[in-house]
Amino acid sequence: FSVSIGIFILSYAGHACLPEIYTSMEHPEKFEKVLDICFVIMFFTYSGMALFGYLQYGRATAVIITQNLVSNETSTVQIVIAKTLIGLVIA
Repeated sequence: FSVSIGIFILSYAGHACLPEIYTSMEHPEKFEKVLDICFVIMFFTYSGMALFGYLQYGRATAVIITQNLVSNETSTVQIVIAKTLIGLVIA
C-alpha cells in the first residue's frame, strides 16, 4: 500500500519545469487556473486507471499495474483492454 501512495504522490512532482512554463506563457495571469485544471485531469486519470485496474484484476492487482499484464492467466481481451487503458494514460 505504501508504495502505491508514493507512486501516486510523486507522479505530481513535475514542479521544476513550472517556472519556465509560467514565464513563457502569453497570459501568465491564467497560470493558476490552467495548473488547477491540469491537476484535476491528472487526478481523475490516475484514479480511473487505479479503479479500472482493480476492477480488472481484483485483489491480485500488483502495485505497478503493468506487472499484471505478464500473468499467464490473463486472457487476450484483458490484455487488449489493459494496453488500451495504459496507452490512453500515457498519451
